[in-house]
Amino acid sequence: MAKNIKLLWQVLKLLILVALIVFVVRWCNKPGSNDELEIENTPMRVEMIRNIAEIATISYKDEVVADTVEFYKDAQEQFTGTLEKLTDPHDFKYGIRSEWIKRRLTLIVQGEIRYGFDLTHFDLRTQENDSVLTVMLPQPIVTDIIVTPSSTEVFLENGHWRDYEVRQLHNKARRKLIQGAVQLKLEQKARDNMENLLKQLIRTSKRLQVQYVTS
Repeated sequence: MAKNIKLLWQVLKLLILVALIVFVVRWCNKPGSNDELEIENTPMRVEMIRNIAEIATISYKDEVVADTVEFYKDAQEQFTGTLEKLTDPHDFKYGIRSEWIKRRLTLIVQGEIRYGFDLTHFDLRTQENDSVLTVMLPQPIVTDIIVTPSSTEVFLENGHWRDYEVRQLHNKARRKLIQGAVQLKLEQKARDNMENLLKQLIRTSKRLQVQYVTS
């Protein structure tokens, strides 16, 4: 129930913002004019734009495998390392194998990546001519990458690993999440979400288009 109330409140604020955009465009722009219009930066307008950005954001959740391995440099190091593992209850099973892997850590990481629009410091602008109403927005970006240790499974741990090394492996998992998002074209999907939202909320007889600019 609380989520539904929050969503209705967001939609109401979005409708107010859109009405403001259309009113200012109609009032200040003469027909056929290509002059750029800047909408006043007010706390209410900034908050409404944040809500637009939140609704248009697209989220991608995935499970990725992050792995790192270190090998012995030579036979002497491999022999010494194997003896050490045979006396360590944690690594005993790896010592029996007497393999060339000195250390290996494999994590199964559950993460989430979000693509959206940073509109907090962007001056919303529109252009209008006889047939087209253009809304200018910044390019969608990665707004958040969430990887939590509590959702990480240690699949394999051969040897001892420091906390900073585990964090480096989490960073590797983050890069894999970004690669997956790129393959799924989440940046374009975030644009589609924003454009569909604006087309539903802005009622105009002109063709509505969105132009993405560098903020």
